[in-house]
Amino acid sequence: MVQKKQKYNGCVSAIIYSFGAMAIVGGCFCLPGGLALIVLGIGWILLFHEAVKKQNLKLQQEAIEEAERQQAMKMIEENTNEVLCQKTLAAIENNQPIETLDDDYKNLTLLQREYTLNRAFEYLVDRGIEDGMITDEEENAITKFSQHFGITEEHFYQQEWYKKYQKLLVIKDVLNGIIPQRQSVDTTGVFINLTKGEQLIWRFDNVSFIEQVTKTHYEGSSSGISIRIAKGVYYRTGATRGVPVTTTEMKQKAVGTLFIATKHLYFYSPSKAVKIPLAKLVALTPYEDGIGVQKDGVSAKLQAFQNLDGWFAFNVVSNLANI
Repeated sequence: MVQKKQKYNGCVSAIIYSFGAMAIVGGCFCLPGGLALIVLGIGWILLFHEAVKKQNLKLQQEAIEEAERQQAMKMIEENTNEVLCQKTLAAIENNQPIETLDDDYKNLTLLQREYTLNRAFEYLVDRGIEDGMITDEEENAITKFSQHFGITEEHFYQQEWYKKYQKLLVIKDVLNGIIPQRQSVDTTGVFINLTKGEQLIWRFDNVSFIEQVTKTHYEGSSSGISIRIAKGVYYRTGATRGVPVTTTEMKQKAVGTLFIATKHLYFYSPSKAVKIPLAKLVALTPYEDGIGVQKDGVSAKLQAFQNLDGWFAFNVVSNLANI
């Protein structure tokens, strides 16, 4: 894919450089009036040269990242014992003691053991989250497996499948009336004035705060007609303002950090801060990439938070009343 982009950019660059060169050559044949054309051609080439330079740097970075990804996949493929992964899953599913697998893992090299354990743990979590809910039995099996083989969160905390696992555990706690305390919520650089007894549950970064904006304009207005009666005397008739037309739209107000707490939603950015009591919510709408909220009150505006896991946020917020 990167090679195709490089080839395409090369063709485009050749065409645009040719236009610049033709402008310079054409200007040389039209001297002295062609100086402007020469300057235009040189400026055209220099300007596009900078754009090409930036694009090439971006493509080089993409190529490096793709090479690293391919290398990582190759390492996983070469060092993962898939047969032992499936044997591990079968043992857990049949409630066999984890210790029965120790000899199998001891026969692997350190690198093979690490990759095989990582893949087995991923399979185990994937099986638990495939139905969108973690049962106590599944959580206990995952916990026992990770503890026995010394697997810690540092191995996977950046992996999407592990993040989803953590989110499902939070939802599980909330549904059971338990305040999730599986991980601390980082508040570095942000001051959150929590109410008495309130606790933070989750943090979302780079969230867009969107709010409903109402605009009114008038249609069919007239400035009236001026009729001259005598020299220097005018009479204006028919001046009207027109019919008011109101339109609404959702407009981004700020980009910042959204915190879900047990009693409020807290949004913070350098330009705007918002505190929404969960007890005042009359409507909560889930979106693929966010949630919409509607507070109680005649003048309350529709608000939304975008660029987050809407399914997770909706499930947590809508069930906090259980706590």
